[in-house]
Amino acid sequence: MANLPTYITNIGSDIPAFNQHVKLLMEGLASRGQESTDLLVHLFNAFKQAGDGEFVKYIKEKESQYEEGQEFTPTWLMHLAEQKYKILVEKEEWQAKT
Repeated sequence: MANLPTYITNIGSDIPAFNQHVKLLMEGLASRGQESTDLLVHLFNAFKQAGDGEFVKYIKEKESQYEEGQEFTPTWLMHLAEQKYKILVEKEEWQAKT
């Protein structure tokens, strides 16, 4: 899980592909009766490495909300990230030049 920030950059910040990879890792851990207790921290760190400034800003806002006590699960954070990614892609703003 600690390698997720590197993984997201290696796949060109493809958020749906990244989420699928994380889900497979989670399933692998669950099949061995294990889980990652710090997955949310790794997800925030990885999403902040995405190659889109608007997306990273959004993730930092969610991280601030989490730090202020709002409940987040890894699954919910991945859902929010994928929704934001899809919106930016649809609006042709994903990785847009500033």
